[in-house]
Order: sequence, then structure tokens, then C-alpha cells
Amino acid sequence: MKFLIFIFSLIVYSNASATENLITLYSSSAEEAITTEEMTLDLLINELPEYKFKKLNASLHRSLKFIEQKNENSCIRNLRKNHRRESLLLFSHPQTIFLGLKAYLSPRASSLFTGSINEPTDIYEFITQNNFILGVDKERSYNSKINAQIFRIPKQNRYVKGGRESEERMAQMLFSNRIDVWLEYQTVMEVYKEQYLGDNQILSFSVIGADDFVTGHIACKKTEENKIFINAVNASLVQLYKNKKYYDAHIMFVNKNLKQVFKQHFDDFVAKY
Repeated sequence: MKFLIFIFSLIVYSNASATENLITLYSSSAEEAITTEEMTLDLLINELPEYKFKKLNASLHRSLKFIEQKNENSCIRNLRKNHRRESLLLFSHPQTIFLGLKAYLSPRASSLFTGSINEPTDIYEFITQNNFILGVDKERSYNSKINAQIFRIPKQNRYVKGGRESEERMAQMLFSNRIDVWLEYQTVMEVYKEQYLGDNQILSFSVIGADDFVTGHIACKKTEENKIFINAVNASLVQLYKNKKYYDAHIMFVNKNLKQVFKQHFDDFVAKY
């Protein structure tokens, strides 16, 4: 009888431990998509065998709501930092690294300018002076400086992408002149340009306040268990930064025109760790 009680207690302890080490990871990315984020996450998960992971797809708004309402150990994948988010969540070291965003003009808007736009430009002034429509991602935090510029733009000059509306659809809207300007990361835009534009050319310019490169992080609900989890994630990420597979997960999605500048930023980033 004592032996059966001992075995039962082991089973209960084992199940409790498994539950405690279960991490729910929310993502707003398209399901089944092969991306830098998905590949780096798989590399990271392989380094954390003591944890079990449950991946769920939800918008950022819903993910934050789930994390706030539930007591389970919950995290969001590939999230950018800002002051408000850092007050609510624990952030890991960078999970992903991307070249910073630029403003891209539609073919029609590009035709209104001769030459290139060489100087970093205030997006508010550019949109309002030209009476353009700016495509904006509702769930994206660009950074505080760019967010402030966008907030000043009149609503009639903003088309806001929300919910499950895809980046690809926004690119198509830009190329078909349904919006005039779109803020997007360089590596993402190069893929769409190659896919849809062919030999056609569009103008782009740097936005005042934009970062040279940006990072996505695993962000978790503030619990004692998640503090331990984030520490484990950070230790694994520092090792992954030196792993060729981690670099390959990034560079394979970088257009040939951007590979050299990306490598420079990547090397500078890794040197800090």
C-alpha cells in the first residue's frame, strides 16, 4: 500500500512539475509560415529541454488581454520593447534582429518626385504637405518618436491595418496606389518588391527617429516563474548568437542588396554579448 502511495505521489509531482514548466507562447504571425522568428524560436526551444511550450495564434491585443486575465505562464513572441510594455512585461534579450524601417512610396506618389529623397524626413510633415494616405499597422509599435509623428497625422490621411489583415495585402495596396506611403522594415519590403514590382521602381526615404536596426523579444507576464524562465532564455540566446544557424535564420530572408549592411549590424550586435 505504501508503495502504491509512493508511486501515486511521484505521478502527481511529475504532472505538477510539467504544468509549472509549461509556457504558452502567443504570436500574431501567420500560422505555418517559415520565418526568421519561427526558426530562431525553434533553435531556442531546443536549448530549453526543461520547458514545454504551447504555441497559440492571436492578435497582439488579444494576447495582451489573455496574459492579463490568466494566471498561467504566458509570453508573447518577437515583441518590440516600449516604455508601456516594459512596465507590464518581462523582456528577454533579443530573439530576432531586423534592419530598421523606411517609408516607401506608391508608384503614383513616386512619380510626383524627381530624383531621390536623401534626407531623413518627418513623416507627419511629408504626409500632410502632400495630402497622402499613410498605411499604418495598428498593432505595431514603431518607436516613441515615430509614433508621435503618426499620431499627429489627421485620421483621413491614415489607413490603419488591423486584425488579420496581412502585410502582403498592405504591400499590394501600396503597389496598386490604394495607399500612398507605407512604413515597413527593409528586409520585408525587399521581398515584396521582388515579388510584385518586377523592374518597376518606387522611392523610399529614411524617417526621422527610425532606428538603424530593431529587435524582437520574448515578453512574459510578470511572475516569479517567468523570471526564472527569462533568465534561462537569456542564457540560451547568448549562446545562440554565436551559432551559425542563428545567423543563417536571419540572412536567408535578407535580400542580396541588403546582406552586407545587415551583416555589419549583426556583427556589431553580437559583439555586445
